[in-house]
Amino acid sequence: LARTTPGALRHTGFSADPDTEVLRLRDLTGAVRRRWPLLAGGIALGLVIAAAYMWWAPRMYEGIAMLRLDDKQATLPAVYTRTHDVDAVVTEVEVLRARAFAARTVDALGLRVEVASAPRGVTRSMLMDSVLVANAADTATYRFTWSQPGDITVTREGAAGQNIAVLHAGTAGYVNGIRLVPLRQLGMTDPIVVRVRAREATIDELQKAVHVTRVGPQANAISLRYDARDPSLAQGVLSTWIDAYLSGRQRSQSGEARSTAAVLRAQLDTLNVELATSEDAFQRFRERERVVSPETEATTQVSRLAQLQADRASVDAEQRALSELLSSVRDAAARARPEDPSPYRRIIGFPTLLRNQSASQLLNSLSEVENQRAVLLTRRTAIDPDVRILTNRVHELEDQVRGVAESYLAGLSAQVAADDAEMSRFGAQLGRIPQREVEYARLQRQPAILSQLVSTLATRLKEAQVAEAIEDPSVQVVDPPYASTTPVQPRLPVALALGLFAGSLVGGAGVFARERVDRSVRTRSDVASASSGPVIGAVPTLTLPPPAGSDRRPSRRALRAGTPAVATRSAMMPSPVAEEAYTRLYLNVIEGRLWTDGGMRSLVVTSPLPGDGKTTSAVNLALTLARRGIRTALVDADLRRGGVDTRFNVPRGPGLAEVLRGSAPLAVALRRLDVGRGQELTYLTTGALQHDAPALLTSDAMRDVHTALRDEFQAIIFDTPPLAAVTDATVLAALVDGVILVARAGTTGREAIEFAAEELRRVHAPLVGTMLNDVDPDDDGYGAAYYAYAHTTDEHAGSAT
Repeated sequence: LARTTPGALRHTGFSADPDTEVLRLRDLTGAVRRRWPLLAGGIALGLVIAAAYMWWAPRMYEGIAMLRLDDKQATLPAVYTRTHDVDAVVTEVEVLRARAFAARTVDALGLRVEVASAPRGVTRSMLMDSVLVANAADTATYRFTWSQPGDITVTREGAAGQNIAVLHAGTAGYVNGIRLVPLRQLGMTDPIVVRVRAREATIDELQKAVHVTRVGPQANAISLRYDARDPSLAQGVLSTWIDAYLSGRQRSQSGEARSTAAVLRAQLDTLNVELATSEDAFQRFRERERVVSPETEATTQVSRLAQLQADRASVDAEQRALSELLSSVRDAAARARPEDPSPYRRIIGFPTLLRNQSASQLLNSLSEVENQRAVLLTRRTAIDPDVRILTNRVHELEDQVRGVAESYLAGLSAQVAADDAEMSRFGAQLGRIPQREVEYARLQRQPAILSQLVSTLATRLKEAQVAEAIEDPSVQVVDPPYASTTPVQPRLPVALALGLFAGSLVGGAGVFARERVDRSVRTRSDVASASSGPVIGAVPTLTLPPPAGSDRRPSRRALRAGTPAVATRSAMMPSPVAEEAYTRLYLNVIEGRLWTDGGMRSLVVTSPLPGDGKTTSAVNLALTLARRGIRTALVDADLRRGGVDTRFNVPRGPGLAEVLRGSAPLAVALRRLDVGRGQELTYLTTGALQHDAPALLTSDAMRDVHTALRDEFQAIIFDTPPLAAVTDATVLAALVDGVILVARAGTTGREAIEFAAEELRRVHAPLVGTMLNDVDPDDDGYGAAYYAYAHTTDEHAGSAT
């Protein structure tokens, strides 16, 4: 559902909820219900096209094969192959798509030759066998015609009907670089047109037509699929393609294994010589230098040097920490005021000094003196002699603490220097380790490495020799190529679904287009938007279900809002549901201000256009008021056509025209109708049709008639011509208390309502509101409740009769 605005929807066949500004679903369903023949026609058209496509489309058969890739590798040694993270299955999929396989398949099966024209259902495999095409064969079109039993005449298109060869069924023949064996079926068909295509184009087309895919994201299997009109050809293409792939892998594996074995043999010979030489050199060195285990001496020296380095690092770290602490304390002491606490207290936090007894005593004394000074400062000033004595004592203690810390720092520096000297001495000792130890390690390591390489290469050589002799075990044909027995294209369900979908789109577009150009109102919101005024009533169209126990269904519109039905005592009355709607009109708009003195007692009922149901609405409204016991007069003021007389099936005259011209008194022209319940309706027909209706309606006689009716009746209903046709309604509106504008759903256009409302406002007519009749319940939100209550009301009315 598209989000849009009421202003935009006003120019389409749909309406919107003014609060949510969302297209209502019932507007769409109502449009489909009204225009269902268009939708059904579009669907039928789509199905017809789908059926035609199923009949004329060529039948395509699917060839399928599946390969499996295993991890059984018996080919190259790992030390001579490049390892990578690329998925082997993905690589093989790309290899299988190579153009080389398409070229080999085209040449092996002679795919350059195709049947261009043949009877329906006839394939190339039915016509010829063993087709081979030379690379130099020209692209041309040939016609094969059965000349006599067993003979086929071949004619080249464009060669003025010249015969270029005669072939015999079952015998190999040649036609301009093409070798083929015509089959016996050719003699049972009409002439066949065969086309020879360019080799490169055929290869490109086949490469695109063969689909190579991985079966699943985690599956080590590859699927091949090819669709063709000839099932035998579809199977043959995949068989040839897979054979070319497998033979290529086998050749690659065998050649690679042979070359690898040769390289491994040469490497083994060289390594064996180097191994023997290195073992002899190591043995001679040990005998000459008398070396048993030189590692022990070197290990002891290195351990001692490591211990010295650790001790030196610990002392150096302590020296740097104490130096930084002293520097920080000096800076703080330079900035401190005499009465501030001594910053030298922070030295007590240094771990080593904290363990020093003299430093600890000095710091304790410093704390006591500072505490005493702080107590004096609470009562005296900083220049007090006693305070100054304590301050000098604090400075003395600070100098002593600083001296202790600096002495300890000097000791740490001396310790670092001593450790550096000791490490230099051990470093010199390590440098004097005999070169024979290094040479011993080198000579010992080289034979071990060469021995390991010789063992590894010997193993890989055996693997390469085995791989050279066996077939590739890593690829298996799981499903050999086979062709489907039934065509995969065209598919009936798919064609029907697409036809149904396309037909629905076309039909839906037709429905929307018709609704787009349909400017008529259908709902109360449409009328309210067009008239810019209230909608005071809506009379629905009803399709009632059959009464209980009845085998006969009612008519399509058993209760049409604009059609009065025969009620009790032979009086013309609206249908029960229509009467209910007119009663709602009376309750919502008229009651409360109709029967009071000077209130709304006379109403003009008009419409924008003819056929909107204004006469029927006026009659039904008058009948409804009369049945409620209200003294009501119905006046047919449409002096040009009239319609009340036809509704009640009475003569037209004498009527309003005769009363206005003075040829008949009002009392004689008025007629009465029994409406049941002991009530009557008084009505005045139009009389003789007049051409000067505006002059009569604006005359003093018309005012006298209106005054006389107001004196006698509680409600006066005037039926007038449509506003778009003549000005009679606007003329008469000046006399009455209110005007009701009638519109018909699905008939009256928005522009007509806008014009009528504007005409009434221009003459300052008291427009009460607009009444919409013939409303579809589903369009205007009435729903199924009207169906149930309409049938119940109809049954009760019949019981009352």
